[in-house]
Amino acid sequence: METRPHAPIETQKTFVCNREIVTNLIKQDLIHWKMINLLQNMQVRADDYQLDISSIIFEIMDLNNRENVDEIFEKYVEMSKPILKLSPSQSNRKIDVLAAKIYDYLELCSRK
Repeated sequence: METRPHAPIETQKTFVCNREIVTNLIKQDLIHWKMINLLQNMQVRADDYQLDISSIIFEIMDLNNRENVDEIFEKYVEMSKPILKLSPSQSNRKIDVLAAKIYDYLELCSRK
C-alpha cells in the first residue's frame, strides 16, 4: 500500500528561507522593475506585466503578517530605486550587491 506525505500542520513552515533563493528573487524583481520602467518611459503601458515578485519574497521571509509591513515594503522600494540608474553594461555586479543589501535589510526585519 502506497503511503502519501502528510499535509503540513497549520503551524508548520513548509519552506525554509534560503538566502540564495531569496536574493535571486530580489535580483529578478529588480531586473523586472527596471524593464517595466523602461517600457513606461517608451510610452508602453506596462501595468499588465507586473509579476508581483515582492509578495513572494515577503511571504517566504514571513513578513506579510507584521504590523509594519507597509513600512518595510516602502523601504524595500526605496532601496530598489538605484536599479533605475544603472546602465546595462554596469548592471550585473551592482545588481548582485543591491540584492544582497536588500536581503540583509529584510532578514533584519524578519528577526524583529
